Amino acid sequence: MARRAAGLDLGCLLAVFGREAGAVTIAEPADGDTVQGPEVHVTLDAAGFTVTMAGDTTPNSGHHHLFLDADVSEPGVPIPAEEGRIVHMGDGSSEYTFTNVSPGEHRLITVVGDALHVPLQPWLVDTVTFTVQGGAGGR
Repeated sequence: MARRAAGLDLGCLLAVFGREAGAVTIAEPADGDTVQGPEVHVTLDAAGFTVTMAGDTTPNSGHHHLFLDADVSEPGVPIPAEEGRIVHMGDGSSEYTFTNVSPGEHRLITVVGDALHVPLQPWLVDTVTFTVQGGAGGR
């Protein structure tokens, strides 16, 4: 199933690059979930590649980046960091907890980046929307 993130049709990207190198899935929160804030716990699943720490140049590997209510970076450009909105999971983890998330609907995108935080080609990405009840007055 092709996924869309910030206007990118991943089916088209796969056609251009010719193969699917793996997959990343946001397991928690699931698309359409309602969660009790202000904390939002994120769990990611990976298949077909190895999750490593930032800086690791092992072939067919990368690490997770999370975009909370933020658009993804351009192809070929290192993913920036932005407190509370763009998170680099360079420690090789597959779980993260956002704090002080405001009530309402939110969009979460995960993108797998290489050793230098550049999105892998073809893109490994997943997107969900979820609603926070309760929460804080933050983002």
